Amino acid sequence: MFALALLEMEFIKRILMGVKTRIQRATTWLSLFNSAMIFFLFLSRLNDAGYNIRVGQWFLPLLVIGALGLALIGWIEDRMGFWRLELKMIGERSPYFKDIMHKLSRIEKKLGIESENNMSVVGHKSLVVAPDDKQQSTPGQQTDIK
Repeated sequence: MFALALLEMEFIKRILMGVKTRIQRATTWLSLFNSAMIFFLFLSRLNDAGYNIRVGQWFLPLLVIGALGLALIGWIEDRMGFWRLELKMIGERSPYFKDIMHKLSRIEKKLGIESENNMSVVGHKSLVVAPDDKQQSTPGQQTDIK
């Protein structure tokens, strides 16, 4: 009961999510280290199987070539648009993104803007909506759109 009551507190949730985020970031680096160890074991097994591989001599150069290969695959994936599509799909599942897109659609509807994927207003810093049709807004003025 006490643990559930603690989880209801907002600052406890924020602390836990901060720790979780840092752990997830650290596991990315840990997975690279783990891959290096698996690669070392693979080279050792090839040496044990009779292939004349000097593990100490070839480990670092092959590891660097493998890391460059992975970076190349990531670059190709980015150039082909997979990363952008992945982020878009993750964003579509986010309740915050859904709320932002809903509000953006209302703004565009009020302004009479037709857009593809409801994304045309994003990034237009000079576009400021007046609070009502008779009143002009100044740049940087905050307005509520309902």
